[in-house]
Amino acid sequence: MALQTIPPRIKWAVDVMDVQPNDQVLEIGCGPGAGAELICSRLQTGKLFAIDRSESGVDRTKRRNAQHVEAGRLTVRQIDLATLRVPVKRLTKVFAFNVNLFWVRATPTRWPCCTSASCPVAPSTSSTRPTAPSSCPTS
Repeated sequence: MALQTIPPRIKWAVDVMDVQPNDQVLEIGCGPGAGAELICSRLQTGKLFAIDRSESGVDRTKRRNAQHVEAGRLTVRQIDLATLRVPVKRLTKVFAFNVNLFWVRATPTRWPCCTSASCPVAPSTSSTRPTAPSSCPTS
């Protein structure tokens, strides 16, 4: 496979996230796998769970990161965020960069990670995108 470049914006986002060797990371919308590649390169005992609702995104991420999948650092699944159930307390970081789910669909009434109907979604003042609540009442 030809060497694939990583866009500067993805490098910047992963740098800001400050992935540590033992982090447990969820990536929402893994797409072509560039973020997964950078995140997994920083993990030692940690793991990345990457999801995408697109079969092609999942396939591309798996192909690009086959060595990380084989090493057990990366698990990739095709699933919609709304149906995802993960043990939130085990995650140390969540990465979602340029995920169209957040800018093409209506604002949710609560975050999918919350099981409580009282989990608020604060509206953003700059766009129609939802803003994460400062704390989740169920975490």
